[in-house]
Amino acid sequence: MAKLSLNSCAEKYDYNHCCAIHDDCYSQSLGQVFCDKQFCECTQQVANQGVCREFAEFSCSMVELFGKKAYADKRQPEYYFEKYQIKKDSELAKTFPKIYDKCNTQWITFRSCGYRFDTCMRKESSKKCHTSFATCVTDSKKHRKPNAECDQEIENLTKSFRSKRSVSKWYCGSGPFSTNLAKLALSDCNDRLEYNLCCGIHDDCYDSKKGQKFCDQQFCECNKRIKTCSSYSQTSCMIVKTAGKESYNAAGNPNPYQHDSGSFNNNPELGVLFESLTDKCADQPASFGALATRYEACVNSKKKDCENQLLESIIEIKTNRSPNIECDDKSRIIEHYIRTNFPSENV
Repeated sequence: MAKLSLNSCAEKYDYNHCCAIHDDCYSQSLGQVFCDKQFCECTQQVANQGVCREFAEFSCSMVELFGKKAYADKRQPEYYFEKYQIKKDSELAKTFPKIYDKCNTQWITFRSCGYRFDTCMRKESSKKCHTSFATCVTDSKKHRKPNAECDQEIENLTKSFRSKRSVSKWYCGSGPFSTNLAKLALSDCNDRLEYNLCCGIHDDCYDSKKGQKFCDQQFCECNKRIKTCSSYSQTSCMIVKTAGKESYNAAGNPNPYQHDSGSFNNNPELGVLFESLTDKCADQPASFGALATRYEACVNSKKKDCENQLLESIIEIKTNRSPNIECDDKSRIIEHYIRTNFPSENV
């Protein structure tokens, strides 16, 4: 019945993964109430993306009503399920089987992770699928008893493709000389990455040809909101207004944003959502590049509320673009994720 009801659902493999986690939870005897609650939260998270909501509500009711017998009859998964072999990545195919030995209480979950990866590789970019896979196996830690050997095996499995760097770091300046000058001027400024974000938004505004006067005014207002290094704020504002004409005339055809998976090593799931957002908001690559750079620096500095700072900037960037329904939809998803998982009184 579940197969039939999800047959036309675009996110059926996400729901199937919730079921896999639930089966492993039962097999580990973690408690029926706990496992069922976890399952309902998982399906609701998929439903929050706006797909197949009826199945989420129905399946949650079913496990709560009829799960008692299934929990009592729980199975040892290694006796019922074969190890899934990844097919779409030769290197991952060699290393993935090791995870079954070190994480032997979650075979069904990892089978689902592997299957989702191969399914993803048929229609999405390799980078997106690898990041999503890293999220899938890393999240397994939340659904089992502590296991240091399993944690280490997951780290070994994912570190090779979670550490690649590609995003441009600096957006202030229109050429080598002015770029280096801006870096030098801001080298001692604690908020230099805030200025860099203003520059990224300004670059995107030029590339979108929204009008030099409008873009420059927006840039100056962005700078004014930054509390430190006010002398740079005033100087850079004056420079774009007096010497920006040539840069504006030459602008257009921006380089596409390249997702920097390293910026989200602390939270691969957020990284997947961020990349999905940038895929649909293709006219703002510099804004998102600068934003990813600032988020990474915030996390590395062990500051608090980095996710809500990211949320505020995503909302601000949304006001600086042309109407884009797909982009707005992805923005709402990541906004909901941050508000749900990182609540803040300031947002």
